[in-house]
Amino acid sequence: MSRNPTYDDYLWTENGGTAGEFQAFCLTLIQDAQVDDVIAKLPVIEELGSTNFRDDLRFRSYDNWDPEKLLAGLFQIESWTAMFEVNGFAGTTPQIAGPLSQGRRVVCHHYSDGNGTGSFFIYENGRLTANFEPLLGPADLQADNPSTLTTMMRESGFDQAPTDHELNGKQHNRAAAFALTERLTGVHLEPQTIAEATFTVVRVQMPH
Repeated sequence: MSRNPTYDDYLWTENGGTAGEFQAFCLTLIQDAQVDDVIAKLPVIEELGSTNFRDDLRFRSYDNWDPEKLLAGLFQIESWTAMFEVNGFAGTTPQIAGPLSQGRRVVCHHYSDGNGTGSFFIYENGRLTANFEPLLGPADLQADNPSTLTTMMRESGFDQAPTDHELNGKQHNRAAAFALTERLTGVHLEPQTIAEATFTVVRVQMPH
């Protein structure tokens, strides 16, 4: 069944999500790709087996954090591969996302609670085709086709929250970014999707 999600469908992601998975994260969705195929295209320096978020990945990512060698957990969601990083940002880098997007679409949503900023990227056929800071919404959009994407962002709920707030309608833009991700990918995230997933974990060498 087709959906037209809005920020209201993803309010559960605010305040960290179900188990803290969205406090500081990078979620990259790779179209028409299997986990093993994505791993083969990543600059992997260590394969660390399978694990979950609640008991292991969220702790290991902080305890062993190295900005040059980031942990990434991958799992399958229908025809898409999800690459999830706790306090990481590998999916935001063009040297990694660009090659992954050859012949397909890659959508990346990143947020850091430490500095309260985020980013959103769309790569297609090896090229960055759109990017913006979710909190700033359409005003920050840079895109090959800004009109179409701006409409999709408005329909997802960017800048559409009640204005009786200090952020003047932007306070749910982070949730709207999840709704936009679903509209772009068809991947519907449930409260347990990340929190209860089993990940294939690798350590990725960041480009210099």
